[in-house]
Amino acid sequence: MTSAPGQGAAFNIYLPAVPSERKQIAVEEPAVDPKGTETILLVEDEEDLRTVCAGYLRSQGYKVLEACDGTAGLAICNARREPIDLMVTDVIMPRMNGTELSKIAKGIYPTLRTIFISGYSDTALDTKTIQPNDAYLQKPFSMRSLAREIRAALDRTR
Repeated sequence: MTSAPGQGAAFNIYLPAVPSERKQIAVEEPAVDPKGTETILLVEDEEDLRTVCAGYLRSQGYKVLEACDGTAGLAICNARREPIDLMVTDVIMPRMNGTELSKIAKGIYPTLRTIFISGYSDTALDTKTIQPNDAYLQKPFSMRSLAREIRAALDRTR
């Protein structure tokens, strides 16, 4: 460091030398998001998030059924004659939470897989309700990570 009155100060910072040859680690990212044709029940009480997710999933080829809470999701399960391949549900919702909905819905559709989503930590989940093939996705999440999680869950069912 050099300093002079009325002149200011100059600092010299010395950093360790870096070898000129650095190995680049290639991370393989799929060029496109995973797509599908399966039926997904999306249960989310935040309307804007539900609308964005549903629109995105439809653009990926999925058939999307939307519900604003667990009670509405259960009504869809009870009324639907065709199978639902996967449920994506928020954990904390009014009237009926996602873990309660998942438990009841699996009584209707025994092979149903569930992806729980939440802005809370995964400790908010009832561990007795979560099955080995269920998954958890922390909010906020990207549409690409949602697509990957959905594709992985659906592929586990085969």
